Amino acid sequence: MKSKLRGVALLLVAFSLIILSRKDLLADILEEWRLQKKIRQQQSLETLKIHQFEVQKLIYDQPTQRLRNPVVYFQRVRLGEIDFSKYKRKSVKVEDGDQPEVATDSQ
Repeated sequence: MKSKLRGVALLLVAFSLIILSRKDLLADILEEWRLQKKIRQQQSLETLKIHQFEVQKLIYDQPTQRLRNPVVYFQRVRLGEIDFSKYKRKSVKVEDGDQPEVATDSQ
């Protein structure tokens, strides 16, 4: 166990000496790391653009003491799989043109 640990420690020391002795290699590694970080940030911005987030102003309504949104908006709700067979369907009443429609029947 000690010999494996000693071997790993010597490898790490040798690797660090190689990297620190060659400043151009260290600079290249740091530059590559910065480039990868910048690419990751741009990809995260692209994913935000794909989801199309919106910003809207909310106005505080003094009489009702609530926030309200003056802009008409629609919300998209993403659901997982839905088993529509669980829901009962209401019966549909078909009317012909002979009888007038009653307002309470259309609910």
